[in-house]
Amino acid sequence: MRAMALLLALLPAIARADDWSAADKALLGTALAATAIDWAQTRTIAKNPHIWHEAGNKFFLGSHPSVGRVNMYFAAYALTTVGIAYILPSDYRKFYLGGITLYETYLVVNNHRIGIRASF
Repeated sequence: MRAMALLLALLPAIARADDWSAADKALLGTALAATAIDWAQTRTIAKNPHIWHEAGNKFFLGSHPSVGRVNMYFAAYALTTVGIAYILPSDYRKFYLGGITLYETYLVVNNHRIGIRASF
């Protein structure tokens, strides 16, 4: 959490923020939308530890995180995603946001396949 605060504090000094194209904005939207669905599914996991355990974000959350821990993690993750995208040059930004979108979509589809629904 301190690293993220440091990154956000230094952001104005290190930012290269190229102009954002329509594709950049669309990729940010898809990355954050997929992240929001993963967030909601992970909340479902946290509310039902007798049925499921966390696997995709286990390193950060543990097997049976609380809803509060899930909320803190995903809020920080979303802010970090936006912050990193902001400082990246446009070419790298597209790869980064495309990668986040693919990763999150994979998690969401896999969770849905095993019966985990999104709920806030």
